[in-house]
Amino acid sequence: MAKDYIKIFNILLERREYRYSLKKLSELSGLGVSQLSRFLNGKTDLPVSKFFHLVNSMPLQFQKDYWSEINVQEIQSKNWRALISNASSGDIEEILRALSDRYSELKNDNEALSDEMIALSA
Repeated sequence: MAKDYIKIFNILLERREYRYSLKKLSELSGLGVSQLSRFLNGKTDLPVSKFFHLVNSMPLQFQKDYWSEINVQEIQSKNWRALISNASSGDIEEILRALSDRYSELKNDNEALSDEMIALSA
């Protein structure tokens, strides 16, 4: 399960709308081309903070697709509790920060949608 997040990231990169060169991924994320290559080929891992930064540097639709697929995988495996219980305190801090960011994004999306609906009904 630990390497599934790389597999999902790579599967999304194979989609036509997300086919970015390593150079483009490097420009978007600020990570080095060789570091990205090793990571995407499963040769090395990224710290949680760098991985979240990489995902968050991608277009919004990519992020939504990625986290949606991750959620499906986690629910199917029901292994998320084991992952959290075995995570380091630094990883848990990063997870909580990412959850907070995601919650804020969803809240802002819902507020924007609500504003649009009010404007349309006026």
